[in-house]
Amino acid sequence: KSGEITPGALNIGGELKPQDATKLIDLVVKENEFLKEVTVEQCSRLKKDVDVWEIADRILVRQPEGQDPKSYTGIENTGKTLHLLDVQLFARLTFSFLRDNRHKPNLESQIVQRFARKFGEELVLLGFEGEGEDGSEFKKLNKGYIKLAEEATASKKVAISDFTYAGGNVDWHEVMKAMIEEMPDKYKSKKCTFIMN
Repeated sequence: KSGEITPGALNIGGELKPQDATKLIDLVVKENEFLKEVTVEQCSRLKKDVDVWEIADRILVRQPEGQDPKSYTGIENTGKTLHLLDVQLFARLTFSFLRDNRHKPNLESQIVQRFARKFGEELVLLGFEGEGEDGSEFKKLNKGYIKLAEEATASKKVAISDFTYAGGNVDWHEVMKAMIEEMPDKYKSKKCTFIMN
């Protein structure tokens, strides 16, 4: 009745109005430690162009005054078009639950926060486990980071089998070292983070 999402926040058909959808997305990101660390694109349609402006690396030169340089830097848009797929988180709150908890002062906020937290957890899990897009099961709701990297021809791969010894032991230190060596230089920094299960 008076929480973050009210009946007036919905359009005909049950979709959130854009300003309320933004509030919900902000809440989902706020409630999830992983989503706080990555770029989250918000959009009001299921297709969005994302601009990424790149300037070439290693462009400084020493050039005698009065002479034309051999090369110039430029700006290139290396962005992508995102094609999003809709997902829903269905929830059921029973009347008995509401009746039993009616005296809790912040019940609505607590419920919305917990749903936002769960929605964020599901998105992160799908981001790593997603394998397809036909919607037949959880892993098929969307392709995740790992599947997209596997399929990307420009993505450099490191074979874990090259670092696996008898008995199935993996030298993870060497695997990660090889992964860093394969990364483009522009991503190598103190902020680079490995995320493993």
